[in-house]
Amino acid sequence: MTFKDAIRYGFKNYANFSGVVGRSTFWYWYLFTFLCYVPITILQQVLSVAYIQTNNFVFTLLTIPLGFLPMALFLPTLALMIRRLRDSGKSPLYLLVWLAPIVLAIVFAVFGTLIALATGGGSSSSTGIYVGIGSLIGMGLGWLGAGVLLIVFLAQPTKTRAQGNKYALV
Repeated sequence: MTFKDAIRYGFKNYANFSGVVGRSTFWYWYLFTFLCYVPITILQQVLSVAYIQTNNFVFTLLTIPLGFLPMALFLPTLALMIRRLRDSGKSPLYLLVWLAPIVLAIVFAVFGTLIALATGGGSSSSTGIYVGIGSLIGMGLGWLGAGVLLIVFLAQPTKTRAQGNKYALV
């Protein structure tokens, strides 16, 4: 499938969560979303800086429509990820691994609080610093681990039903 066909396919099957999708289709779609996000993010940052420097509310109003494209691309990307996981023989529930950063942030925040209390940092400001640092470390490690795991799963080759893929069509 070509790049153009993958984009057409992604929009045609906007919220289709059933079936499977091949590697080339998924990664072309992912490239398309990346190529959409980068200029929009840069433009939003430029408009934000322009607003800060000029204090002109028009720049803030210009950033609002730019926020709709990521929301519009979220659902087809999620659908393609689910179908790609099925194509590689993995359960779509592996997408829940993105909740790991939240869990790790809570765990590390609790450890940060315990460290603050154990080192005698009983004041609320020092405890807050430990909790904040713990949360950032937990989220960072969680996102890194979840991202690597999902990239590995999404990059795996197609598995047929004969190879043990219960989601395969054939």
